[in-house]
Amino acid sequence: RSHVVSSAAMKFEFTNLHFEGEIRTKWDTLLRIVGDFTLRIRDRAIYTEVDFCLVEFAVALANWLAIATDLGPDFIYTSLESDIEGLVRFTRIDRGVWQISAAHEDHEARDTFTTADLKSAALAYIRELRSQLPSSVDILQFVDDADARQLLEG
Repeated sequence: RSHVVSSAAMKFEFTNLHFEGEIRTKWDTLLRIVGDFTLRIRDRAIYTEVDFCLVEFAVALANWLAIATDLGPDFIYTSLESDIEGLVRFTRIDRGVWQISAAHEDHEARDTFTTADLKSAALAYIRELRSQLPSSVDILQFVDDADARQLLEG
C-alpha cells in the first residue's frame, strides 16, 4: 500500500557537472551538459545514471511544469540520446496523486507524491542546475511558456 510523502523525501540530484565537448548549438546545450544524476526517494537511490543529460531533463521538467495540474498530464522523460522511453516518469494515479518510476530502477518506489511535491522537486532541480551553469548557458531558451520561464527565474 502506498502513501503520500513530502517533497523533501524526493529529490533530483546531480554531481560532477561537466561539458562533453564544445557547446556551440542549442543541441549541444541539451545533450552535452552532463553529470551524475540520482533520483532519490526517502534517501534511497531509485535511479542513478552517469553522464545523464542534465539540461535536457531540466527542459523536459520545465515544459511539464508549464502544463501540469492535478489532472495531468503524465511526465515521461525520454532522452534524444537513448532508445529507452521513460527514463524518468511521473504517472498520475489519482487526482493530484502521482507515482514516480524510472526505466532502470535500482529499487521500486511505491510511495506517491502530490502535484505540489513534484513541482517543488522539479523547480529545486532546475534552479540548482541553473545556478551551477555559466551565465552564457541559458536553459530557459528551450522553455516556450512565458509563465514557466518567469517561475524558473524566480
